[in-house]
Amino acid sequence: KIMQIIENWAEVSGTITSIQKSKKIDAFLELAVNIHSEKYVKGFKNLLTDFKAKTLTVLVRESHVPNIKALLNKKVQFSVRKANLISYFMDEKSLKEIK
Repeated sequence: KIMQIIENWAEVSGTITSIQKSKKIDAFLELAVNIHSEKYVKGFKNLLTDFKAKTLTVLVRESHVPNIKALLNKKVQFSVRKANLISYFMDEKSLKEIK
């Protein structure tokens, strides 16, 4: 059975509750994010509509977020895409703290 690839992005806001090195992918971190809200990115399908008010594990390239530990337990906003049934990747350039 062939898996269909759907280009997708969502903009989410939430609180980073943990940060750890990924056991699955070298040079990546796994961020546990308690999702507060999600919204569509114009022109893309949103595959995160089921994750409101739940914790989502997001993968991010460690070298692209050198100061990520400063955002632990802080409210942040970023874009994320679902890569397969169990993996979600952050667009590091979109990451910002919400004050």
